[in-house]
Amino acid sequence: MKQQASRVPIQGASSHRFGETTMLLIFLAIMLLALSDGRAEPPPLRAIGEVKSTAFVEGKTYTFESRFEASVMGSNVYIKATILGDEEIDSFEYRSTGKDSSLTSNYNKEYSPSNVTSFVDGKLQLTPTKGKQRSVNNATVMLRTNLVPPDGYEFVTIVWLALGSKARFITSSHGILDPVVFVDPGFRESDSKLESYWSINPVLPNALEFLSEYHNGNNYSNKGIGNPKKLPAPFDSGFTNAVFQTTAWTNVGGLTLPLRFELVKYNPDYSSKTGKSLEIAFKVVGEVKTYAIQNEETALIPPLPPHSRVLDYTAPNEITRVGYSTYISPDGSLLSKDQVRDMNNAKDGRLAASKRRQRFFILAGICTIGLIIPAAIMYMNSRQISRNKNAVQIV
Repeated sequence: MKQQASRVPIQGASSHRFGETTMLLIFLAIMLLALSDGRAEPPPLRAIGEVKSTAFVEGKTYTFESRFEASVMGSNVYIKATILGDEEIDSFEYRSTGKDSSLTSNYNKEYSPSNVTSFVDGKLQLTPTKGKQRSVNNATVMLRTNLVPPDGYEFVTIVWLALGSKARFITSSHGILDPVVFVDPGFRESDSKLESYWSINPVLPNALEFLSEYHNGNNYSNKGIGNPKKLPAPFDSGFTNAVFQTTAWTNVGGLTLPLRFELVKYNPDYSSKTGKSLEIAFKVVGEVKTYAIQNEETALIPPLPPHSRVLDYTAPNEITRVGYSTYISPDGSLLSKDQVRDMNNAKDGRLAASKRRQRFFILAGICTIGLIIPAAIMYMNSRQISRNKNAVQIV
């Protein structure tokens, strides 16, 4: 009887502890689901593919092709793109941690540009060149607070939309956002945004299915940033600026992944007889040729190249009122915002000292000229008087 009585409390305590442990595990699981928005993280992915870009300008068609490699691990995104036949730029690299981004242009050590661009009397001038040219720095790096790649790099943007834009679009399906695709000259300077609609594939890794951006009908220009006028009717009420869509999917390791995708930018067609048509400004089509699941070590974002010129748009130059700060990074490392501010202050101090030296030399020059000219005049007058006296004596 004592043995049976002694066993009952022990069994009860074990059952009670088991129940507490189960409840604790259930609670932790619920908390993890809540913190992760109910979505599991897919494994790191690597994709290799190609992109074809076509622009339509004044009745002419321009086409170029590029190859890309992309690695995605959570919010970390790395894209490397190479334009076929580009002698100047070896590759373009997009890096993002989900909070900010950078775009790097890696230069070939030697290239043969056909023209050098310069401004003469306020006009753009192309001067033919001969022989090989060598870049001064290895790369130019643009640091940005916006996750979207900069305007003019649509062959990178389309890969980012298909594979790496989850951090931007996962929380909603509609919003007033900074545009993904170029709108008009002066649009970004006006600090305007576009109404956008999008959809995410509900199956992991939750890639972007569709995105549509709507132009608000304003006519932006660099001259009238503060007070944009409306476009001619019927475009004044707004129209589709750009559309992205994934047109084909594939399955790798239980993941539903984009296989083919396209990005189309539209402009109003003022030559249309009906006056209601849109024309395609450019069309970019991408396709993934190979997918691979990576481990975390191989999915790391590679460092920036050494001896790079950095344009830091996350730290505007408060002294010169320029929207970015610039410096050379000898080893590819980046300065903190405090270091950038100190650098700009030091540059401003050196510039002020240089200006003081210039003013000193200018004043010294003026004073010197002010002394030399009267002395020269006096000397010439004395010479003239001496010659006159000699002339009188001779007579």
